[in-house]
Amino acid sequence: MNMDELPTTQSLTCKLKLLLTQEQAEAVRRTALAYRNALNHASTVAFANGKMSQGMKLQTLVYQELRKRFGLPSQMACNAPRQVAAAYKTLWERARANVAHKAKGWTKRRYKGLDKAPRFTALTVTLNYRRDWSLGKEQTVINQALKYLTSRSVLRGGGNSARLSRAVGVARS
Repeated sequence: MNMDELPTTQSLTCKLKLLLTQEQAEAVRRTALAYRNALNHASTVAFANGKMSQGMKLQTLVYQELRKRFGLPSQMACNAPRQVAAAYKTLWERARANVAHKAKGWTKRRYKGLDKAPRFTALTVTLNYRRDWSLGKEQTVINQALKYLTSRSVLRGGGNSARLSRAVGVARS
């Protein structure tokens, strides 16, 4: 393989153990619940709009409501419709594969994955590096999303999230 053929970007997925105060742990839990509820809402909207798998179109439809109704920070309100659109894209690919498999006689079953809106059950949150979190000194993670959500509950109704300057500690491996 030639150096010109190598990818110019690389994705890195990290799994970190966060050392949280009780208040931070509750904020993370509330965030995960709000994000999951936002995913399910976006999934319902996508289903009602022709089982939409275009992330930007779905984002246009749900962004404001995700911000207001679920209290998500801007980046999370962008991530949720993209994640839902990706799930629908996978379901559409499986449906097309099923049609091809039926035509070849490999299966007689009808694919039922698009019969109802997919439900998201896991308490996970998609965070973007340098938007929702960044690395601080001495292996700490500075979580801007956590600051935002904590400040919303402390300051009641928004305000300047920069008032909270606490960093979330990371356990060393």
